Amino acid sequence: MAADINASFSLYMAHGGTSFGFWAGANILEGRYVADVTSYDYSAPISEDGRHQIGADGADGFEAVRNALGGSYEEPKPPVFR
Repeated sequence: MAADINASFSLYMAHGGTSFGFWAGANILEGRYVADVTSYDYSAPISEDGRHQIGADGADGFEAVRNALGGSYEEPKPPVFR
């Protein structure tokens, strides 16, 4: 996908949540604590708790994005100090 030098893409949501690691808190419901999940994009490559998101087809979303971009990334040259 991104191997073409003129290719472009948009990754709208890389991390699916408003709080990393389910730190949004909790509510009390019928005498028990119930997590307050704030995620609003369930198909982001990285889930709200930081794990790789697995899609409905069973594929790892993070790996799919990384593999699609892998061919176009070049390591920058180290700086030259004088």
